[in-house]
Amino acid sequence: MDAVTIQNWSTTRSESHPDARYLAPEILPLRLQGVVHGHPKGHDGHHICTSAIVTVDGRLVTTRSGTVYRLGRPDRKWLNWLRESGRTYNPKQPIKVIKGSK
Repeated sequence: MDAVTIQNWSTTRSESHPDARYLAPEILPLRLQGVVHGHPKGHDGHHICTSAIVTVDGRLVTTRSGTVYRLGRPDRKWLNWLRESGRTYNPKQPIKVIKGSK
């Protein structure tokens, strides 16, 4: 299966996790949200929120559903939030998944 391109993307935490009310926000599963192109379910041009991120290899992200996403350009508001939060953005490895996240 070819990678699905996701544009105007950002990361978000999974508040739909069954234990979300009892877990610290930083350990909730990380997901992608953005506009997809080339999605096998025909969601082209739609804004989606993925299942939890399982692995990250540079700009390729695999989610729990098995879909592989190729990161396009990130959301500018998300980049501003990173900057204001004192976090750095590495375009070659833009997402870090913390071991131990559910």
